[in-house]
Amino acid sequence: VGGDYFDFIRMNENKLAVCLGDVSGKGLPAAMLMANLQATLRGQTLLANSPKQCIERSNKLLLESTSDEKYATLFYGILDTATHQLSYTNAGHNPPMILSKDGSMRLLRTGGIMIAMIDNFPFEEETVSFLPGDTLIIYSDGITEAINEKEDEFGEARLGDLLKKIVNKPPEEMITSVIEAVNAHAGNMPQADDMTMVILKMGE
Repeated sequence: VGGDYFDFIRMNENKLAVCLGDVSGKGLPAAMLMANLQATLRGQTLLANSPKQCIERSNKLLLESTSDEKYATLFYGILDTATHQLSYTNAGHNPPMILSKDGSMRLLRTGGIMIAMIDNFPFEEETVSFLPGDTLIIYSDGITEAINEKEDEFGEARLGDLLKKIVNKPPEEMITSVIEAVNAHAGNMPQADDMTMVILKMGE
């Protein structure tokens, strides 16, 4: 019954589509929209040649099949392991981060609005380098918007600082460290939203 969706879709020997989305609402309605989003994206990944095409087609299909108050934020990227490039479109989602070996960070913002909001919206696409030693971090807002008893959010800055410190760990350990830090920050406050994180590392 979760409202977050993440997926890995093998396109060919060298290309892997990766996505993470957060649908509106809670409970069963959100889970149904998430299932619709998954089916739509997987179908369009096989037909589209780029993230822009995939998101624009998925946006149109979801808009036609959902009610007006339903929408989703989504990051969708295609990683080419042969050329070490990541092409992506960010549809209103928290900007993922690429951390490099030298400690520099790049936020992936290019794209447009949330999907299933406006028909025929012209999403943008960007291609960036994803080199050996680089780490891609994609996450949902349940992580950055977790609050403590003082109503202080965990926040993007705190997340970025933590990730820079643990970037040399394996992905599984990085995710565990982030969730533990978020829970420690929230203290006795109940978890208010799904927390999802996907990490990809390019081997050196």
